[in-house]
Amino acid sequence: KDKVVVVLEQRVYIYQFADLKLLDALETISNPKGLCALAPQETTILICPDKEKGKMRIKNYETGNEIITKCHESNLSHIALNLDGTLVATSSDKGTLIRIWETGQGTMIKELRRGADKAEIFSIAFDKTNQWLATTSDKGTVHIFSLTVKGSKQAQNSSPKAVENSDDSKAKNPRSMFSFMKKLGVSYFDSEWSFAQFRIPDSKAICAFG
Repeated sequence: KDKVVVVLEQRVYIYQFADLKLLDALETISNPKGLCALAPQETTILICPDKEKGKMRIKNYETGNEIITKCHESNLSHIALNLDGTLVATSSDKGTLIRIWETGQGTMIKELRRGADKAEIFSIAFDKTNQWLATTSDKGTVHIFSLTVKGSKQAQNSSPKAVENSDDSKAKNPRSMFSFMKKLGVSYFDSEWSFAQFRIPDSKAICAFG
């Protein structure tokens, strides 16, 4: 990688690694957690909070494309990019929902429900094939969500389309029996719940895929 990112409470600085030349400076809302994500592979995509509550900024330094998306009604609490920078997961300080976004257009692809009670999200992680997403919180549970069609061509390519086509997967996330009420304007029941979960000793646990 050829860039260095420095995150302050209300500003993000991007520097050229070779000579530490300042390339960009982005203003954010108060960001005491230092929320920021940078794609670890070739494409330089940076995600950080925007200047307004609940909004994120997606900036692609290869194409110059910049998108600002309203993710949540309350402040962002966590941002996680997948390996190739095509997907980003966000949560708010309520900690009940995790939303999956496509970074090219800033479009929401999935809404995943961790639970109904408020929680502090400690970590969110994609696996390297975009088939699974894991999250931990102060509730002492690890939640695993299914994202893609297992063994599909889309999953092998690790593309956002794999997430969109996940309804064909054998490993489906459960939905509420009242999900039909989305048509009546009740979105609570339309979220997908975790495919699997397990409890861990009470601690600030962080999850990752090998």
